[in-house]
Amino acid sequence: LKEILEKEHANGHIPTWESTKPHLSKVQEAEARKWFDFHLQDIVSGPTTNKDSLPLALCQKAIMDLGIFPTINEVKNMHTVLGKKVEVIDAQGHHTGVYKGTVTVGVDEFLKMIEKLTLKELDHAAIISLHAMFEEFAEEHKGMLMLSKESLSKLMDRLEHHEDEVELACIMHEWDVEHDGFLSFDAFVSIVSTHMKLEELDQEMEKDFLRLCGLSHEEQMRLTTDQFEELAITKEMLLKGMEEHGGRHGIKFSDNIADEMIYDADIDMADKQVTFDELITCLEMVGPDEVEESITSSGDNSLWRA
Repeated sequence: LKEILEKEHANGHIPTWESTKPHLSKVQEAEARKWFDFHLQDIVSGPTTNKDSLPLALCQKAIMDLGIFPTINEVKNMHTVLGKKVEVIDAQGHHTGVYKGTVTVGVDEFLKMIEKLTLKELDHAAIISLHAMFEEFAEEHKGMLMLSKESLSKLMDRLEHHEDEVELACIMHEWDVEHDGFLSFDAFVSIVSTHMKLEELDQEMEKDFLRLCGLSHEEQMRLTTDQFEELAITKEMLLKGMEEHGGRHGIKFSDNIADEMIYDADIDMADKQVTFDELITCLEMVGPDEVEESITSSGDNSLWRA
Protein backbone atom coordinates (compact mmCIF):
# COMPACT_ATOMS: atom_id res chain seq x y z
CA LEU A 1 0.00 0.00 0.00
CA LYS A 2 2.86 2.35 0.84
CA GLU A 3 4.47 1.76 -2.57
CA ILE A 4 1.19 2.44 -4.36
CA LEU A 5 0.62 5.65 -2.42
CA GLU A 6 4.17 6.89 -3.06
CA LYS A 7 3.79 6.17 -6.78
CA GLU A 8 0.38 7.86 -7.12
CA HIS A 9 1.26 10.88 -4.97
CA ALA A 10 4.77 11.46 -6.32
CA ASN A 11 3.74 14.65 -8.08
CA GLY A 12 1.11 15.68 -5.59
CA HIS A 13 -1.67 14.24 -7.73
CA ILE A 14 -4.35 12.20 -5.97
CA PRO A 15 -6.28 10.01 -8.46
CA THR A 16 -10.07 10.37 -8.43
CA TRP A 17 -10.63 6.65 -7.81
CA GLU A 18 -9.20 7.02 -4.30
CA SER A 19 -12.33 8.95 -3.29
CA THR A 20 -14.65 6.17 -4.49
CA LYS A 21 -17.40 5.31 -2.01
CA PRO A 22 -19.79 2.32 -2.06
CA HIS A 23 -23.32 3.19 -3.20
CA LEU A 24 -26.64 1.53 -4.01
CA SER A 25 -27.22 0.13 -7.47
CA LYS A 26 -29.98 1.58 -9.64
CA VAL A 27 -32.01 -1.59 -8.96
CA GLN A 28 -31.60 -1.24 -5.19
CA GLU A 29 -32.46 2.45 -5.29
CA ALA A 30 -35.56 1.86 -7.41
CA GLU A 31 -36.76 -0.88 -5.03
CA ALA A 32 -36.19 1.38 -2.00
CA ARG A 33 -38.09 4.26 -3.61
CA LYS A 34 -40.95 1.91 -4.50
CA TRP A 35 -41.52 0.84 -0.88
CA PHE A 36 -41.05 4.39 0.42
CA ASP A 37 -43.76 5.62 -1.96
CA PHE A 38 -45.97 2.63 -1.08
CA HIS A 39 -46.03 3.54 2.62
CA LEU A 40 -46.32 7.23 1.80
CA GLN A 41 -49.82 6.41 0.55
CA ASP A 42 -50.74 5.37 4.11
CA ILE A 43 -50.43 8.98 5.29
CA VAL A 44 -51.53 10.94 2.20
CA SER A 45 -55.19 10.74 3.21
CA GLY A 46 -54.44 11.28 6.91
CA PRO A 47 -54.44 14.49 8.95
CA THR A 48 -50.67 15.02 8.79
CA THR A 49 -49.42 18.11 6.97
CA ASN A 50 -46.13 16.51 5.90
CA LYS A 51 -47.04 14.55 2.79
CA ASP A 52 -43.54 13.73 1.54
CA SER A 53 -41.97 12.01 4.55
CA LEU A 54 -42.65 8.95 6.70
CA PRO A 55 -43.06 8.74 10.49
CA LEU A 56 -40.33 6.56 12.04
CA ALA A 57 -42.64 3.57 12.56
CA LEU A 58 -43.70 3.56 8.89
CA CYS A 59 -40.07 4.08 7.89
CA GLN A 60 -39.20 0.89 9.77
CA LYS A 61 -41.93 -1.00 7.90
CA ALA A 62 -40.66 0.27 4.53
CA ILE A 63 -37.15 -0.92 5.41
CA MET A 64 -38.49 -4.33 6.44
CA ASP A 65 -40.20 -4.68 3.05
CA LEU A 66 -36.70 -4.66 1.56
CA GLY A 67 -35.78 -7.73 3.61
CA ILE A 68 -33.85 -5.79 6.27
CA PHE A 69 -35.09 -5.90 9.84
CA PRO A 70 -33.79 -3.12 12.10
CA THR A 71 -35.35 -2.50 15.50
CA ILE A 72 -37.22 0.76 16.00
CA ASN A 73 -34.35 1.94 18.23
CA GLU A 74 -31.88 1.34 15.38
CA VAL A 75 -34.12 3.38 13.06
CA LYS A 76 -34.27 6.18 15.64
CA ASN A 77 -30.48 6.15 16.05
CA MET A 78 -29.95 6.37 12.27
CA HIS A 79 -32.45 9.23 12.08
CA THR A 80 -30.60 11.08 14.85
CA VAL A 81 -27.38 10.93 12.80
CA LEU A 82 -28.78 11.25 9.27
CA GLY A 83 -31.92 13.33 9.83
CA LYS A 84 -32.32 17.01 9.09
CA LYS A 85 -31.87 19.25 12.14
CA VAL A 86 -34.36 22.11 12.62
CA GLU A 87 -33.07 25.17 14.48
CA VAL A 88 -35.23 26.66 17.22
CA ILE A 89 -36.04 30.35 16.61
CA ASP A 90 -36.97 32.53 19.58
CA ALA A 91 -40.01 34.86 19.81
CA GLN A 92 -38.03 37.73 18.25
CA GLY A 93 -37.06 35.56 15.27
CA HIS A 94 -33.42 35.22 16.34
CA HIS A 95 -31.32 32.10 15.87
CA THR A 96 -30.84 30.29 19.16
CA GLY A 97 -28.20 27.75 18.12
CA VAL A 98 -30.45 25.05 19.57
CA TYR A 99 -31.76 22.32 17.29
CA LYS A 100 -34.75 20.05 17.69
CA GLY A 101 -34.96 16.62 16.16
CA THR A 102 -37.61 15.74 13.58
CA VAL A 103 -39.79 12.64 13.75
CA THR A 104 -40.22 11.97 10.04
CA VAL A 105 -37.95 10.68 7.28
CA GLY A 106 -37.73 12.04 3.72
CA VAL A 107 -36.79 9.92 0.73
CA ASP A 108 -33.16 11.15 0.60
CA GLU A 109 -32.61 10.25 4.24
CA PHE A 110 -34.40 6.92 3.66
CA LEU A 111 -31.94 6.04 0.89
CA LYS A 112 -29.02 6.92 3.20
CA MET A 113 -30.49 4.54 5.80
CA ILE A 114 -30.65 1.74 3.23
CA GLU A 115 -27.04 2.41 2.29
CA LYS A 116 -26.05 2.21 5.95
CA LEU A 117 -27.86 -1.09 6.35
CA THR A 118 -26.69 -2.78 3.14
CA LEU A 119 -23.18 -1.45 2.49
CA LYS A 120 -20.03 -2.06 4.51
CA GLU A 121 -17.87 1.03 4.98
CA LEU A 122 -14.45 0.70 3.31
CA ASP A 123 -11.42 2.60 4.52
CA HIS A 124 -8.75 4.21 2.35
CA ALA A 125 -6.43 1.19 2.52
CA ALA A 126 -9.22 -1.14 1.36
CA ILE A 127 -10.00 1.09 -1.65
CA ILE A 128 -6.32 1.12 -2.66
CA SER A 129 -6.05 -2.67 -2.34
CA LEU A 130 -9.21 -3.21 -4.39
CA HIS A 131 -7.97 -0.87 -7.11
CA ALA A 132 -4.66 -2.77 -7.36
CA MET A 133 -6.60 -6.01 -7.95
CA PHE A 134 -9.02 -4.23 -10.28
CA GLU A 135 -6.14 -3.07 -12.48
CA GLU A 136 -4.74 -6.61 -12.56
CA PHE A 137 -7.95 -8.16 -13.94
CA ALA A 138 -9.62 -5.27 -15.80
CA GLU A 139 -9.74 -4.91 -19.60
CA GLU A 140 -9.63 -1.89 -21.88
CA HIS A 141 -13.14 -0.77 -22.83
CA LYS A 142 -14.09 2.60 -24.32
CA GLY A 143 -10.74 3.99 -23.28
CA MET A 144 -11.15 2.91 -19.65
CA LEU A 145 -10.22 -0.08 -17.53
CA MET A 146 -13.37 -2.10 -16.80
CA LEU A 147 -14.41 -5.62 -15.78
CA SER A 148 -16.21 -8.04 -18.08
CA LYS A 149 -18.24 -10.89 -16.61
CA GLU A 150 -15.29 -13.23 -17.13
CA SER A 151 -12.72 -10.95 -15.50
CA LEU A 152 -15.13 -10.22 -12.64
CA SER A 153 -15.42 -13.97 -12.03
CA LYS A 154 -11.63 -14.32 -11.80
CA LEU A 155 -11.36 -11.32 -9.49
CA MET A 156 -14.09 -12.63 -7.17
CA ASP A 157 -12.25 -15.96 -7.06
CA ARG A 158 -9.16 -14.08 -5.92
CA LEU A 159 -11.28 -12.54 -3.14
CA GLU A 160 -12.50 -16.08 -2.26
CA HIS A 161 -16.06 -15.18 -3.29
CA HIS A 162 -16.70 -17.69 -6.07
CA GLU A 163 -19.81 -16.79 -8.07
CA ASP A 164 -21.64 -19.23 -10.36
CA GLU A 165 -23.06 -18.27 -13.74
CA VAL A 166 -26.46 -17.28 -12.36
CA GLU A 167 -24.94 -15.08 -9.65
CA LEU A 168 -22.60 -13.42 -12.16
CA ALA A 169 -25.52 -12.72 -14.49
CA CYS A 170 -27.46 -11.13 -11.60
CA ILE A 171 -24.48 -8.94 -10.66
CA MET A 172 -24.01 -7.77 -14.24
CA HIS A 173 -27.74 -7.02 -14.59
CA GLU A 174 -27.75 -4.97 -11.41
CA TRP A 175 -24.50 -3.03 -11.80
CA ASP A 176 -23.88 -2.77 -15.56
CA VAL A 177 -25.18 0.80 -15.87
CA GLU A 178 -24.44 1.14 -19.61
CA HIS A 179 -25.76 -2.37 -20.38
CA ASP A 180 -22.68 -3.12 -22.47
CA GLY A 181 -21.29 -6.07 -20.48
CA PHE A 182 -18.72 -4.14 -18.40
CA LEU A 183 -18.40 -2.81 -14.85
CA SER A 184 -16.53 0.26 -13.64
CA PHE A 185 -14.30 0.40 -10.55
CA ASP A 186 -17.06 2.37 -8.85
CA ALA A 187 -19.49 -0.53 -9.36
CA PHE A 188 -16.90 -3.12 -8.29
CA VAL A 189 -16.30 -1.33 -4.98
CA SER A 190 -20.03 -1.28 -4.29
CA ILE A 191 -20.34 -5.00 -5.12
CA VAL A 192 -17.55 -5.90 -2.68
CA SER A 193 -19.05 -3.64 -0.02
CA THR A 194 -22.44 -5.36 -0.41
CA HIS A 195 -20.87 -8.82 -0.10
CA MET A 196 -18.95 -7.79 3.01
CA LYS A 197 -22.12 -6.47 4.66
CA LEU A 198 -23.94 -9.73 3.89
CA GLU A 199 -21.12 -11.69 5.50
CA GLU A 200 -21.36 -9.46 8.55
CA LEU A 201 -25.11 -10.12 8.76
CA ASP A 202 -24.53 -13.89 8.35
CA GLN A 203 -22.18 -13.83 11.32
CA GLU A 204 -24.72 -11.94 13.41
CA MET A 205 -27.40 -14.47 12.42
CA GLU A 206 -25.17 -17.34 13.55
CA LYS A 207 -24.58 -15.62 16.90
CA ASP A 208 -28.32 -15.15 17.42
CA PHE A 209 -28.96 -18.81 16.52
CA LEU A 210 -26.38 -19.93 19.07
CA ARG A 211 -27.94 -17.67 21.71
CA LEU A 212 -31.32 -19.33 21.11
CA CYS A 213 -29.58 -22.70 21.47
CA GLY A 214 -28.51 -21.55 24.93
CA LEU A 215 -24.74 -21.51 24.31
CA SER A 216 -22.58 -19.14 26.32
CA HIS A 217 -19.92 -16.99 24.65
CA GLU A 218 -17.20 -19.42 25.80
CA GLU A 219 -19.11 -22.41 24.41
CA GLN A 220 -19.61 -20.60 21.10
CA MET A 221 -15.87 -19.95 20.81
CA ARG A 222 -15.06 -23.66 21.31
CA LEU A 223 -17.70 -24.87 18.85
CA THR A 224 -16.48 -26.84 15.82
CA THR A 225 -18.16 -26.85 12.40
CA ASP A 226 -19.46 -30.41 12.90
CA GLN A 227 -20.90 -29.50 16.30
CA PHE A 228 -22.57 -26.39 14.83
CA GLU A 229 -24.30 -28.47 12.15
CA GLU A 230 -25.75 -30.78 14.82
CA LEU A 231 -27.34 -27.93 16.80
CA ALA A 232 -31.09 -27.31 16.59
CA ILE A 233 -33.65 -25.07 18.31
CA THR A 234 -36.43 -26.85 20.20
CA LYS A 235 -39.71 -25.38 21.44
CA GLU A 236 -38.30 -25.26 24.97
CA MET A 237 -35.19 -23.38 23.78
CA LEU A 238 -37.36 -20.91 21.86
CA LEU A 239 -39.55 -20.20 24.88
CA LYS A 240 -36.53 -19.71 27.12
CA GLY A 241 -34.81 -17.52 24.52
CA MET A 242 -37.86 -15.29 24.10
CA GLU A 243 -38.18 -14.96 27.87
CA GLU A 244 -34.53 -13.91 28.10
CA HIS A 245 -34.16 -11.76 24.95
CA GLY A 246 -37.67 -10.79 23.82
CA GLY A 247 -39.29 -9.25 26.88
CA ARG A 248 -37.75 -5.81 26.50
CA HIS A 249 -39.37 -5.50 23.06
CA GLY A 250 -42.84 -6.05 24.53
CA ILE A 251 -43.37 -9.28 22.58
CA LYS A 252 -46.27 -11.39 23.87
CA PHE A 253 -45.29 -15.03 23.57
CA SER A 254 -47.08 -18.32 24.29
CA ASP A 255 -46.75 -22.09 23.90
CA ASN A 256 -49.06 -21.99 20.86
CA ILE A 257 -46.95 -19.34 19.09
CA ALA A 258 -43.77 -21.31 19.83
CA ASP A 259 -45.38 -24.52 18.47
CA GLU A 260 -46.43 -22.70 15.28
CA MET A 261 -42.98 -21.14 14.75
CA ILE A 262 -41.19 -24.48 15.19
CA TYR A 263 -43.73 -26.18 12.89
CA ASP A 264 -43.24 -23.56 10.15
CA ALA A 265 -39.44 -23.62 10.33
CA ASP A 266 -38.98 -27.41 10.67
CA ILE A 267 -38.65 -27.89 6.92
CA ASP A 268 -37.96 -31.63 7.14
CA MET A 269 -40.99 -32.00 9.47
CA ALA A 270 -39.13 -34.82 11.15
CA ASP A 271 -38.10 -33.93 14.68
CA LYS A 272 -39.84 -30.68 15.72
CA GLN A 273 -36.44 -29.01 15.84
CA VAL A 274 -34.96 -26.24 13.69
CA THR A 275 -31.38 -26.37 12.44
CA PHE A 276 -29.53 -23.27 11.26
CA ASP A 277 -30.04 -24.23 7.59
CA GLU A 278 -33.77 -24.75 8.19
CA LEU A 279 -34.01 -21.35 9.90
CA ILE A 280 -32.35 -19.59 6.95
CA THR A 281 -34.52 -21.49 4.46
CA CYS A 282 -37.67 -20.52 6.35
CA LEU A 283 -36.70 -16.85 6.42
CA GLU A 284 -35.97 -16.85 2.69
CA MET A 285 -39.06 -18.76 1.53
CA VAL A 286 -41.47 -15.80 1.34
CA GLY A 287 -40.12 -13.04 -0.85
CA PRO A 288 -41.29 -9.41 -0.99
CA ASP A 289 -42.98 -10.01 -4.35
CA GLU A 290 -45.20 -12.68 -2.80
CA VAL A 291 -46.07 -10.39 0.11
CA GLU A 292 -46.94 -7.55 -2.28
CA GLU A 293 -49.08 -9.86 -4.41
CA SER A 294 -51.03 -11.16 -1.39
CA ILE A 295 -51.72 -7.61 -0.22
CA THR A 296 -52.83 -6.46 -3.67
CA SER A 297 -55.22 -9.39 -4.05
CA SER A 298 -56.68 -9.03 -0.54
CA GLY A 299 -56.96 -5.24 -0.60
CA ASP A 300 -55.21 -5.08 2.77
CA ASN A 301 -52.87 -2.11 2.78
CA SER A 302 -51.12 -3.12 6.02
CA LEU A 303 -47.78 -4.68 5.17
CA TRP A 304 -47.05 -4.83 8.87
CA ARG A 305 -49.78 -7.47 9.42
CA ALA A 306 -48.60 -9.41 6.36
